Amino acid sequence: MNAPFDETALGREFDLFAIELSRLPRSPETTALELRFALLREAVAIRLAGASRFTVELPSSLFDA
Repeated sequence: MNAPFDETALGREFDLFAIELSRLPRSPETTALELRFALLREAVAIRLAGASRFTVELPSSLFDA
Protein backbone atom coordinates (compact mmCIF):
# COMPACT_ATOMS: atom_id res chain seq x y z
CA MET A 1 0.00 0.00 0.00
CA ASN A 2 1.32 3.44 -0.91
CA ALA A 3 1.75 6.18 1.66
CA PRO A 4 -0.69 9.09 1.35
CA PHE A 5 0.66 11.65 -1.10
CA ASP A 6 0.99 14.30 1.63
CA GLU A 7 3.44 12.03 3.47
CA THR A 8 5.78 11.45 0.52
CA ALA A 9 8.87 13.53 -0.23
CA LEU A 10 7.23 14.74 -3.44
CA GLY A 11 4.07 15.70 -1.57
CA ARG A 12 6.08 17.70 0.94
CA GLU A 13 7.93 19.47 -1.89
CA PHE A 14 4.59 20.33 -3.50
CA ASP A 15 3.45 21.75 -0.16
CA LEU A 16 6.61 23.84 0.23
CA PHE A 17 6.21 25.21 -3.29
CA ALA A 18 2.56 26.07 -2.58
CA ILE A 19 3.65 28.00 0.52
CA GLU A 20 6.22 29.96 -1.50
CA LEU A 21 3.63 30.60 -4.20
CA SER A 22 1.20 31.95 -1.60
CA ARG A 23 3.81 34.52 -0.54
CA LEU A 24 3.83 36.20 -3.95
CA PRO A 25 1.97 39.50 -4.27
CA ARG A 26 -1.76 39.05 -4.93
CA SER A 27 -2.69 39.37 -8.59
CA PRO A 28 -4.88 37.59 -11.15
CA GLU A 29 -1.72 35.98 -12.54
CA THR A 30 -0.74 34.61 -9.14
CA THR A 31 -4.23 33.26 -8.58
CA ALA A 32 -4.10 31.56 -11.99
CA LEU A 33 -0.75 29.98 -11.10
CA GLU A 34 -2.12 28.77 -7.77
CA LEU A 35 -5.10 27.15 -9.48
CA ARG A 36 -2.96 25.49 -12.12
CA PHE A 37 -0.56 24.23 -9.47
CA ALA A 38 -3.45 22.81 -7.41
CA LEU A 39 -4.71 20.93 -10.48
CA LEU A 40 -1.23 19.57 -11.17
CA ARG A 41 -0.81 18.49 -7.55
CA GLU A 42 -4.11 16.59 -7.61
CA ALA A 43 -3.26 14.94 -10.94
CA VAL A 44 0.11 13.75 -9.59
CA ALA A 45 -1.47 12.52 -6.34
CA ILE A 46 -4.10 10.54 -8.25
CA ARG A 47 -1.50 9.08 -10.59
CA LEU A 48 0.79 8.04 -7.72
CA ALA A 49 -2.17 6.51 -5.88
CA GLY A 50 -2.30 3.89 -8.59
CA ALA A 51 -5.05 5.13 -10.85
CA SER A 52 -3.95 4.05 -14.30
CA ARG A 53 -6.12 6.57 -16.06
CA PHE A 54 -8.53 9.31 -15.16
CA THR A 55 -10.51 11.75 -17.21
CA VAL A 56 -11.76 15.10 -16.10
CA GLU A 57 -13.52 17.79 -18.08
CA LEU A 58 -12.14 21.22 -17.29
CA PRO A 59 -12.95 24.49 -19.00
CA SER A 60 -10.07 25.57 -21.21
CA SER A 61 -10.25 29.03 -19.63
CA LEU A 62 -8.55 27.56 -16.53
CA PHE A 63 -5.39 27.21 -18.56
CA ASP A 64 -5.42 30.60 -20.29
CA ALA A 65 -2.86 32.45 -18.27
